[in-house]
Amino acid sequence: MVNREHIAYLIKAAVERTATPAELLEITRLLKDDTGEITVQVEDQLKQYQTTDRPVLTAELIEEMASAVLQADHGGKIISMPSRLWKSIAVAACITLLLATGAYFIFMNKPQQQIAKTEKQQQRFKNDVTAPGKAHATITLTNGKTVALDSFANGTLATQGNVRVIKTADGKIIYQPSSNGSKTTLQYNILSNPKGSRVIDMTLADGSRVWLNAGSSVTYPIAFMGNERKVEITGEAYFEVAHNTAMPFKVQKGEAEITVLGTHFNINAYDDEDAIRVTLLEGSVKTSIGNGQSATLKPGQQAQITSDIKVVNNIDIEQVMAWKNGKFVFGESMGLKEIMRQVSRWYDVDIEYDSHINQSFGGSISREVNVSKVLEKFELTGRVHFSIQGRKITVSN
Repeated sequence: MVNREHIAYLIKAAVERTATPAELLEITRLLKDDTGEITVQVEDQLKQYQTTDRPVLTAELIEEMASAVLQADHGGKIISMPSRLWKSIAVAACITLLLATGAYFIFMNKPQQQIAKTEKQQQRFKNDVTAPGKAHATITLTNGKTVALDSFANGTLATQGNVRVIKTADGKIIYQPSSNGSKTTLQYNILSNPKGSRVIDMTLADGSRVWLNAGSSVTYPIAFMGNERKVEITGEAYFEVAHNTAMPFKVQKGEAEITVLGTHFNINAYDDEDAIRVTLLEGSVKTSIGNGQSATLKPGQQAQITSDIKVVNNIDIEQVMAWKNGKFVFGESMGLKEIMRQVSRWYDVDIEYDSHINQSFGGSISREVNVSKVLEKFELTGRVHFSIQGRKITVSN
């Protein structure tokens, strides 16, 4: 067992920047040993460094430092760790911040130095952008009229044939066929959810539900007829399809088609992404493209559709469904440009790069925060900086 005096020596050498590489490796190993006893000893030793000249090591500061050390230790990727480990790696975080990011001021510099940085960051983020407060979706009716959903009270928005379009008290849209047995011709509506809009939830005439992400649209019949139920999408949508063996449900995006009987799946089909991604949560779906290729998915699989179809196993469902659950969740190897495309759609901002950016990040944060809070998480790594001007975010190294 490593004794208390040796732990004290290692911490003192680390924070005073006199530790050898071997000592730094040793303390990093010790602090990842989650036996409990070492954690207590480390906390005792840290009290010596929480003076008026150094910030108190709050839980928030520990988490920020932990994120930074994990980013530095894992090839530029911030990864999730159990909460019980945050305290045990706090000192290791300080060490790695010194060596890898030059951000040693987080632990050691005086308050005025921190204030100066905060003021500089506040200047860059002075034109902050809030998260969307409501859905700004519109429905284009069969007669060509466009209805802005946020301008209508609850109740019936329109009647088309024997179908009523209803807006509920919580903002959902429901297509409700009448029970009088009358028929209607095949007519289409378009639900459009622009950038900078909250997720919209709609129930189709057959009982299927669709959630539409910002910057997306879906074209669908007001009532399904014939031997199939077909809709077309742009952007991203999550479907919970009502089961009907005699009438398969199909989602079209260009030459890609997804066929289901009754299932839960997500489709990401933004035009600025490198592939259409169909992720199956429950049931079974068949994906196909114009050249005749097809693939049938099992739950947890994702079809990545370009000029062919690639099936990927063990997909991170939390990451895929984060948009519907009110979060950003970035995978360990997600490129910054892919991340910023998500930011652009949600906050309705333009992204500009003033230098070559080829960074990968990871982590998660609520989609309810201002955009500056998202950007601050990535600035903690010391590898990227942002400024906000109007509705434009500039990214630099």
